[in-house]
Amino acid sequence: MKLPAEFQATKTTGAIMALGAVIFAAGVVRFVLHRHFTLAEAMYCLLAIPAAIFLLMVFDYTLHHARIASVIALAMLVFWMVMSPSFCVGVGLVLLGMVVFGWP
Repeated sequence: MKLPAEFQATKTTGAIMALGAVIFAAGVVRFVLHRHFTLAEAMYCLLAIPAAIFLLMVFDYTLHHARIASVIALAMLVFWMVMSPSFCVGVGLVLLGMVVFGWP
C-alpha cells in the first residue's frame, strides 16, 4: 500500500526531529554527568553548529552521488558526536533547526 506524499513528508520530518532531540539530549546528559559546563563549553556548542551543517551537507551530497562514500561522512559525524558533547549538542540543534526553519 502506497502512502500519500503528505504523510511521507510528515513522517520523515517527525523522524528527523526525534533524531535531533535524542542527539541533543544525549549531549546535554553527557554535560550533566560530567558536571562541567562553562562559558567556553557554550562557545564550543555554538562553534560546532557550522561544522555540523557542513558535515551534514557533505553527507547529503555523498549520499545522493556516491552512496559508499557517504559512510565516511557518517562515520565522521558519529566519531565527533562520541568524542565531543559540544558537537553532539550542535548536531542536535542543527537537525532541529533544519526542521523548524524548513531548510533546505
